[in-house]
Amino acid sequence: MVILDPDIQCIVNELLGRPARWQGLARQGTTNHIYVSEGLSDACVLRVNTSVSVLGVNRGREEQVLAAIQGYAWAPVVIAITKEWLLSPLYDEASTLDPMSIVAIVAELQRLPAPEDSSSLLIDYHGLWRSYQERIEQAPLSQQKRWLPLLHKTQALFNQLPPLDYVWTHHDLHPGNIVASHQTANLQAVLLDWEYAGIGSAWVDACGLHQHWGISADILYKELPAFRGLSASMVKEGIDATQNWLVALEAMWQAVNGLDKADTISISRY
Repeated sequence: MVILDPDIQCIVNELLGRPARWQGLARQGTTNHIYVSEGLSDACVLRVNTSVSVLGVNRGREEQVLAAIQGYAWAPVVIAITKEWLLSPLYDEASTLDPMSIVAIVAELQRLPAPEDSSSLLIDYHGLWRSYQERIEQAPLSQQKRWLPLLHKTQALFNQLPPLDYVWTHHDLHPGNIVASHQTANLQAVLLDWEYAGIGSAWVDACGLHQHWGISADILYKELPAFRGLSASMVKEGIDATQNWLVALEAMWQAVNGLDKADTISISRY
């Protein structure tokens, strides 16, 4: 278990005005380290970001997104945030949430107007492919031969997605990122981990709702404002195409970020 850096602990405790003890969670994030306060009446969670560059993560953009959504019931309360760490309240596990409540959150998120200058919030997918290319070119030749075809496949699948106007998107809607708040009369879903979020493709969150929460393409067609102007069949085809793209992207992310053994990736799967 990773011990919290004493300097960060001192800064955070001074900010809270109380001498909290910080216990690392047994189940950590994929790249970051998570700690929960002990000895406080209102427990807090401290996410300490990895010092390694993770493709797709943009800390500055995450901070802007979190600032833009503060005050919404489904947004995590930010006590303090820096490029090194994020401090927020401790929420409950979301085992009994209605999946349609997550759909409603995504619909509200998509309706949020973009700021007049949203350039720093845009998710640059083509820039992301270039970053992958640069990372791959630094790898041994044997790995380049395996990863480059996967990168090209990932790009091709993305280019096949039906075009949509970009909207606010969370970009990582798996169940581990959905928690519950009891601050209101009804159980309220709260979306955590906005480090991949920004203004980008609505297909990603729609696919997350379909894959992780069992929401049908027909319901997504009716409920999500980003799909206005499309037919139900186009939404179904788009979600199917997005699933193929995200499978390839996940394999690409795992391989290039060193979280998987390169020889376990089979290009023929895609």
